[in-house]
Amino acid sequence: MTEIHHTPNTELFRKVWEQIREEPGSFDMITWENDSAPPDFWNWKIGSWEERTCDTTRCVAGWAVHLTDPTRDFQYAVCALYGEWGLEADSRYSPDVMVGARLLGLPDEVAQTLFLEAPDTVAAEVVELFAEGDNDAAFACLERWVAYGEE
Repeated sequence: MTEIHHTPNTELFRKVWEQIREEPGSFDMITWENDSAPPDFWNWKIGSWEERTCDTTRCVAGWAVHLTDPTRDFQYAVCALYGEWGLEADSRYSPDVMVGARLLGLPDEVAQTLFLEAPDTVAAEVVELFAEGDNDAAFACLERWVAYGEE
């Protein structure tokens, strides 16, 4: 089995942050990947509804997987990477969470919170902080949200 190192992948976080910043309508923490997204979305940057500018939306993990290998379908990519890395099933975390965690260099429990629990505003802030290399602030932001529900 592959040894796991938990060093945030700043380069991949930068790519995800660029995608989120440049196309806010492509970012939605509700779905890993959705090719038939509704025509409008809640723009977390300005706090209002806007028309989508692209057809596909992805969450943080979805963009990490896509930006790592844009030629693969999301679920195929997750299954392939899960198998390539020799990951073992863990009832606490889905394969999607485990693969996203490995790509982004996060512990599974942090990835679980970021991918499945944090709202768009918190997730975007955390991605931006990791992209800037401010790992302590990113972890603190997630911890604050878990403890107090503060956005």
